[in-house]
Amino acid sequence: VPFDVSKLHQSESMAAQYGMVDRGDGEKQIWQVKGSDKVPVDQRSFGQFYGGDSYIIQYQYQHSGRQGHIIYIWQGAESSKDEIGASAILAIQMDDELGGGAVQVRVVQGKEPAHLMSLFGGRPMVIYKGGASRNDGQSERAETRLFQVRANPAGDTKAVEKVKRNQRGLLDENLLASICARSELLVLESDTSLVDPSSSCLNSSDVFLLVSSSASWMWKGKSSSLAEVKGAEYLAGILQVTPTQLEEGEEEDAFWESLGGKSDYCQVPRINNKIDAHPPRLFACSNKTGRFQMEEVPGELTQDDLAPDDVMILDTWAQVFVWIGKEAQEEEKMEAAASGKTDELQGDRAVRYMEADPAARDPRTPIVTVKQGSEPPTFTGWFLGWNHEFWNIDPLKRLMQSL
Repeated sequence: VPFDVSKLHQSESMAAQYGMVDRGDGEKQIWQVKGSDKVPVDQRSFGQFYGGDSYIIQYQYQHSGRQGHIIYIWQGAESSKDEIGASAILAIQMDDELGGGAVQVRVVQGKEPAHLMSLFGGRPMVIYKGGASRNDGQSERAETRLFQVRANPAGDTKAVEKVKRNQRGLLDENLLASICARSELLVLESDTSLVDPSSSCLNSSDVFLLVSSSASWMWKGKSSSLAEVKGAEYLAGILQVTPTQLEEGEEEDAFWESLGGKSDYCQVPRINNKIDAHPPRLFACSNKTGRFQMEEVPGELTQDDLAPDDVMILDTWAQVFVWIGKEAQEEEKMEAAASGKTDELQGDRAVRYMEADPAARDPRTPIVTVKQGSEPPTFTGWFLGWNHEFWNIDPLKRLMQSL
């Protein structure tokens, strides 16, 4: 059951736990990264992305009478390193144009935050395979296309065109089934060739849309939701097909034939992670001693834990925030920055922090850059009793008030 979004305006803690500053109905603009520049996306195509490209989404929201901006940097799984680097640079330039207070969120395909998925007016976020080729043309479409439609706890859906690749021969079928069951895209760095989708990519928890040159089918897994069915129906409209409705277990022979035959697939119900399974952790990043250090802040988080002359890392598991104090040194900003031109700079300390986590963190976890004084509710809600005027109060007066 989707949560009551109206409560987001009453509780910053709720906004933080769900990762939602609002319900996605604010003003938005989208650009596709082309070379070192960005090209506006037609509003009619909002919500449709290509895994071979990178995009920048600018979003404006209101919360508690305050206006804020979020810049999402969406990087497709098959996007080139040049485009990924350009997307980060363009986002920094956009932040400067907005006055330097925008929240920057790096999003790697497959790790889309709930709020990003809510921006498209109840329509699914659609991710096609391929994109702009090196010859500046669109990738050739396969004769058979398989889309997986999955909803998040808020009821927003994402439809992803399944991509399977081989490298000097087909991959082991068991490995393919495992990858497809986790709803991830298999991307190999070296030259690869596409192979047709197979039934091993099906999942009982989701809805799938299969489109071939002669027919199309909407396959409904036994544990799928109504939101996922509606998402698949909308996708069918985009693709201009009228699919045959199939319930899991009632498939016709032509369906299996289009997938290369029937094979094993994931039939285990999806388990939703509990929010309190990973409590938030706050770290102070400083080089005042001449050596860069990270130190965890103990106890319940309060606004006073944030030092304006430092860079802080807030790990909420689903996202990693990099908070930049107004008085932080440039070296600290470079070390802990959540975006940059190259892999060496990009998410530097935040990425290394996740890599060092013994819990084997997903490197695609979104990294969010937040600047002092421009904190969104998805950040402030993790702290006890946040006061937006806190930074405007004289430090001595603030100390006297706390006595």
